[in-house]
Amino acid sequence: MPVHLLRYFMQQDALPAHSRMFTPAADLRAIVEGCWLFSRQEAVSGTLAFSDGIPALVFYLDAQQRVQSGWCSAQLLQNIHMRPAPGALLVLRFTGTGFYRLAPDKVRLLRHQPVWSFEEVFGEDWIAKLQAAEDIETMIGILQNLVRETAVRHEQTVPPLLETALAVIRKAKGNLSIESLADSLKVNYKWLERKFISITGISPKEYARLQRFLHAYFHLLQTGGRDLMGTAVLNGYYDQNHFTKEFRLFTGKPPGAYLSVKSSYFPHSQIINTFA
Repeated sequence: MPVHLLRYFMQQDALPAHSRMFTPAADLRAIVEGCWLFSRQEAVSGTLAFSDGIPALVFYLDAQQRVQSGWCSAQLLQNIHMRPAPGALLVLRFTGTGFYRLAPDKVRLLRHQPVWSFEEVFGEDWIAKLQAAEDIETMIGILQNLVRETAVRHEQTVPPLLETALAVIRKAKGNLSIESLADSLKVNYKWLERKFISITGISPKEYARLQRFLHAYFHLLQTGGRDLMGTAVLNGYYDQNHFTKEFRLFTGKPPGAYLSVKSSYFPHSQIINTFA
């Protein structure tokens, strides 16, 4: 999804004007973190697509706020840029273990391509229902029914220690040793890694890496890139060179060049069309 929207999910910023957050029904809160409606201005203000390791469902809406198309964003995105669509954006964000509870057979496959069409993951019938919905509240109700009906078929359980591990990594902003985390939870490192991969689709080190990069990315934007070494060290990188290499991997450019053309087309990146 557009990287700039992740700051709202990470609770760094209040929602912008004309955007809304919808709290999921009580019986779905172990699966769904929430739904967000972002205005057209927010939806088209950037092109870099990124993920914090948590899959999300994203829908482009037309001028009448009807669903045009939907896709599922994978856990890992590297140098992926979007062609923004002219409309609002509706996002359903899963909890750290929510997608596994919903589609355990797909969670490890998801990472093998950056974006999956909504139909590939959940079928043609559900997208047709969403496209027939005439208002946002009806769409939210349909999405909640989708989650509820799908989750009932699978009834997956998640070890509480894995939920704890996810929360600890998020709280530390990815700046921690996974070996030390396993020790603090009194579990074997290999057990933690195996469970993490089977339930989230990525390893705990990959998850921590994404958290660390996102916090560094937003700090870089806030400071305008004036202190790359400070941004790097503050966010757990060895040095400025380490951060610059990571930044180039995820965005396609080093920090200075990226900041100068943040909303431009990147010729060596993968461009994804996310709307029909």
